[in-house]
Amino acid sequence: MKTTKRILSLLLALAILCSMFLISSSAASTTAFDILSSSRYAKTYTLSSSGTTIPYTSQSLSTRGTVTYGASSTSYIDNRTDELYLIDVGVSNGKYWAYVSYPTSSKRVYAYIPLSAISDNNASHAKTTSTGTFNCSLRSSTSVSGSYYVSKGDTVYLVATSGSKYQILYPTSGSAYRLAWCNASDYNKYCAGGTTSSPSLSDAEQQIYDRLQNMANGSYGNGVYRTGTRYTGEYANEQCKGFAKKVHMVLFGYNIGSTKSKPNNYQISISSSNTSLVGSISDLSSASNTTVSNLFSKARAGDFIQVRRSHSGSHSMIFLSSDANGVTVFECNVDGKNGIQIATYSWSKFLSSNAAVSVYTAKDYRLH
Repeated sequence: MKTTKRILSLLLALAILCSMFLISSSAASTTAFDILSSSRYAKTYTLSSSGTTIPYTSQSLSTRGTVTYGASSTSYIDNRTDELYLIDVGVSNGKYWAYVSYPTSSKRVYAYIPLSAISDNNASHAKTTSTGTFNCSLRSSTSVSGSYYVSKGDTVYLVATSGSKYQILYPTSGSAYRLAWCNASDYNKYCAGGTTSSPSLSDAEQQIYDRLQNMANGSYGNGVYRTGTRYTGEYANEQCKGFAKKVHMVLFGYNIGSTKSKPNNYQISISSSNTSLVGSISDLSSASNTTVSNLFSKARAGDFIQVRRSHSGSHSMIFLSSDANGVTVFECNVDGKNGIQIATYSWSKFLSSNAAVSVYTAKDYRLH
């Protein structure tokens, strides 16, 4: 926890303050974490109750130290005792980071840590309202207690799952939140209607998901988007990109943009006024199943997927869903004949077929 202290100039202080407000624009779009800021942080602890977590000076997670004081070979977070204030979450070059403050002997300091230190981030971030009061714990390995609890009427976000425990984000006193763990049975009873172990989709995502299913089964669009047929609609000459672009337009009402040139053909030249980057992995050859699964756990039905294939060509798809095993997409021209299909790819298959990937979401995320 000790760091090499040095006096900060006013310029550096201003730079740090500005960086805290700029992080959100580059963060992955995650329903729960998007509500966090320097003034509305989430109190939490590391997943491990022993050892230390190394803090870093930047999102690259390469230089040990803190944003506050810079590089330091002695900086560390004590997993046993240090309460973190989670300010933001994002992804940079395939590395998922969390921006936090943690206590030292004299003050709280700011740093980046791997997101995996505090959350698996493997749920859909469903937003619900609790119909009752139930207790939580600071870690999945400890029993719930009355010291930490969700109250009736609280807005609750499901962030991750671990066996019979769910990690949730909920409001506490003042303007802060708490990232803690509850029993799955309590969540299902008070936040999921007691009928399912998994959260339901938001209203907007459910509508978009349903539209995609209707397009795929031919009940919407006069069969133009029906699986098992050839796509001959608008932009059909652009093959997979034209199909995905048109489907995206049907959902959100605008043209997402053009594919960038090689080797950046896993990216789209988006207009930042209407589209946000959910996340991007520039080198899938060195990525793990967990890394790519974490990226898609942040996607929502209808999001635009752009990949560079292992053979250096590009491919476009529309996201439908994902889970621990793989991703399901709506796409065309995998057969080279503009054939339309819904396909599920295991994470190992996705990694072997593609060299890089980007996922984009509409800022005005609703069915148009």
